[in-house]
Amino acid sequence: MYFVLITAKHSPQELKTIVENLSPDYLKELNDLYNSFKWSEVDSATECKMYAIVDDKTLEELAKTYCNLEITWTFEDISKTTLYYDRDKVMLEEKFDEKLRQMIYDFVTVNTTMDVILDKINEIGSESLTAFDKEILKTETN
Repeated sequence: MYFVLITAKHSPQELKTIVENLSPDYLKELNDLYNSFKWSEVDSATECKMYAIVDDKTLEELAKTYCNLEITWTFEDISKTTLYYDRDKVMLEEKFDEKLRQMIYDFVTVNTTMDVILDKINEIGSESLTAFDKEILKTETN
C-alpha cells in the first residue's frame, strides 16, 4: 500500500466542468473507483489535491481514468514520510482534518514493520522512535 499525494493540474472549476459533462454510467464508474480506497481532499480555491491510500492496481486505474478524462496530474509517494509520523500525536494535529488524521493513523498502524523501524533508526536516530515503534520492537523481539 502507498500513501500518496495526488495533484491535479487543473482548477477546481475545471474539474467540476469535466465531472458535470460525464455520462451517468461513467460517473458511476468514477464513484465506484473512489469508493474503493481511502482518500481526503485538500481544500483550496486554486488547486486540487488529495491524499490517498492505494495499492498498485488502484493507482493504475486512477492513472487510466485521469488519462481518459484528459486530466493532467502528478502523484508523490509519501509513504515513508507518513510511516515516520507519531501516529498518536498526529491525531492532535490541527493542520490535518479529521479524515486525514484518521487515514494517517490507520496507515501507520497497519504498515509499520520491524524493517520500517530499523530504517527510521538508521536515517533519523533512535530518539525518533515513538511509543508505538517501541511496542512493535518489544513484541517482535520477544
